[in-house]
Amino acid sequence: MIEINGTIIGEETVTAKLRDLPLRVTMELRTAIAERTMELLGRAKEKASGPVLRNKTGTLRRKINARFENEGLLGIVGIKLSYAAIHELGFDGIENVREHVRRNLRQMKEDRKARTWGNKKGTHDTKAQLGRGEIHVRAHTRHMEMPKRSFLRSTLNDLRPSIRVSLKKAIEEALKEA
Repeated sequence: MIEINGTIIGEETVTAKLRDLPLRVTMELRTAIAERTMELLGRAKEKASGPVLRNKTGTLRRKINARFENEGLLGIVGIKLSYAAIHELGFDGIENVREHVRRNLRQMKEDRKARTWGNKKGTHDTKAQLGRGEIHVRAHTRHMEMPKRSFLRSTLNDLRPSIRVSLKKAIEEALKEA
């Protein structure tokens, strides 16, 4: 039987480097995740402004946000807006429409009385208060078909390869230092 013995020179240094390895990997991953999350946020906002949604007011774009959880190891890009999911996922179903006043702003601008319509809160108590360019709409249901116009999931799919490369590089950098 052959017996081989060895001695590690600098055992304390090697042990310390191995002990610090998880912390280095975590730090590199945090940086990479933060960078990719902010890139995803910016690109999703661009897509929401561009041809996908044909931005009108900018509310949806402004409501897209990013947050970090699990001590920065989880980057989340999302949106808290009631109608965002309909744009992202599409919708085919029955919609309940509340009673409201439809305003034709072009007609109202032509009418000088448009400046004084409504009460102080801008609402109308009766049909008699309706001004020119305004129509009372009763509550009703209607069928609505809205196609998918993804701006979040499609952006993530576009960036998926670069995200993987970035995370792999972060781990490799941490291991190089060891």
